[in-house]
Amino acid sequence: MARREQGTRSIKLPGGGMSPQQPPQRQQRPAGPPPSDDVGRAMADLDASAQIRDRSQLPSKVKVITPQVIMNIVQGVTDKFGMDAGIDREEFNQLVMQQTQMEMRLAQAHDKVETYKGEYKKVYDAYQQAQQLLQQAQAGNAGNEQFIDQYESQIAELQQRNAQAVDTYMDLQQQLDNISEQYGALEAALTQRDEDYAQLEQQLIEAQQGGAAADAAQDEVEQLRQQLATMEQQLVDMENASAEASEGV
Repeated sequence: MARREQGTRSIKLPGGGMSPQQPPQRQQRPAGPPPSDDVGRAMADLDASAQIRDRSQLPSKVKVITPQVIMNIVQGVTDKFGMDAGIDREEFNQLVMQQTQMEMRLAQAHDKVETYKGEYKKVYDAYQQAQQLLQQAQAGNAGNEQFIDQYESQIAELQQRNAQAVDTYMDLQQQLDNISEQYGALEAALTQRDEDYAQLEQQLIEAQQGGAAADAAQDEVEQLRQQLATMEQQLVDMENASAEASEGV
C-alpha cells in the first residue's frame, strides 16, 4: 500500500511577514576626550569592555595587561597623588625610603625585645626549676642532696650575675661622677677665662694710645680667644660624654 504523500503546510504567525523586531540598543555614554595617561586609558578600556554585548563589537586588537602595564598604572596613580599633594617623585621616593628604614629599625628593635624576652624566660625557668627542686628537697624526696647542690649552684650563678650587674652600674656611676667633676672644673675655668678676657678688653681700650702695648694686648686677647674656643669645645665634649654616660646608666 503506497504511502499517501502529505503536502507541506505553512503556518503563518502574526506578523510573520515582518522583519523581527530588534531589541533596543543600550544607550552608550558620550565619548570624552582621549585619555592622556595610563590610568585614563585603563579606565576607558574598562568602560568600553562593560558596553560590549556582541562578538562583533570586540576591538580588532586587544591590549594584554602585562606587569609593565600594571606598573605604569600604579606609577601614574602615585604621580597623580604626588601632584595633588605637592610632592615630586624624588621626594616621594625619599619618603618611601625613610619609611622602609623606619620599618627596618622597628624590626631590629622587635628582634632585640624578643632576645631579651628569651633571656628573661631562661632566667625565670631556672628560678622555677630551682624553686621546684627546693620544694622537692624540703618534702624529703629521693636525691635531696643532689637537688640541693643543683639549687645552690643555680642560686650562686644568679648571685654572680647580680654582682656583675652591680659592679657595672658602679663603674658607670663613677665615670659619670668623674665627668661631672671635669665638667665643673672646665666650667669654672671658662668663667675665669671670660673674666680675664673682659679685663684684657678693658686694658686694650685704655691702651689704644700706647702703640706697642696695644699690639701686645691685642695678641694676648687673640690667644685668650683661642683658649676660650678650646675650652668651649672641651665643655661641649664633656657634655656629650656626660649624656652618653647617663644613657648607659
